[in-house]
Amino acid sequence: LQSLMADAMDTLEGRRNSNERVWNTIQK
Repeated sequence: LQSLMADAMDTLEGRRNSNERVWNTIQK
């Protein structure tokens, strides 16, 4: 269960970073 949560957190972090990268590209 703990490894599953860790994977989920990694996925959320990666998605957030990707969204920030996309927004930065759009705003520039």
